[in-house]
Amino acid sequence: MREYTIVRRDGAVNWSDVPELAIDTPLWGTRADVAAWAQLCWSEEALHVRLRARERAIRAEHDSPVGMPCEDSCLEFFFSPV
Repeated sequence: MREYTIVRRDGAVNWSDVPELAIDTPLWGTRADVAAWAQLCWSEEALHVRLRARERAIRAEHDSPVGMPCEDSCLEFFFSPV
């Protein structure tokens, strides 16, 4: 298991100073030609999240409010504070 420590950053976030984590373990066991990274930090006012991805063939077909964007190219962040 990998660990990632969410660092504290006050003021404007300088993303070059926030540790980067490769998102490279698919939950559903399927491999895609996608590279993705996450960066997280916090301040007294907010949790800051930066997600980046690189993909050759971006799929963007679902655009309705009740569509299924998870079937398109997407990068999601789910958060459940304790």
